[in-house]
Amino acid sequence: MDEERANAHAGMISGLHRSIIGEGETGREALLALTDDSDPVVAGMAAVYSIRYSSGRCLAVLNRVALEPGLLGFRAGVAVERWESGEWQGPEED
Repeated sequence: MDEERANAHAGMISGLHRSIIGEGETGREALLALTDDSDPVVAGMAAVYSIRYSSGRCLAVLNRVALEPGLLGFRAGVAVERWESGEWQGPEED
């Protein structure tokens, strides 16, 4: 994917996150529930975007996804490392 398309996708995901958390506790809980999805892509993204609310649960999911092959597992492992080092606190909320 080229830079322009990657930025467009990132913007879309960020907007969806803002909409979800704009629903308050109901939105946060619904997003957190997606960490139980059988699809590691869905579970991993939900964990990344819910890590501020339930770090233990989300780290467990990300550690599981980190065992997946390829870029998916690599990204999940980096997210865990950055969270545990204190370098990253999860997605910003506007």
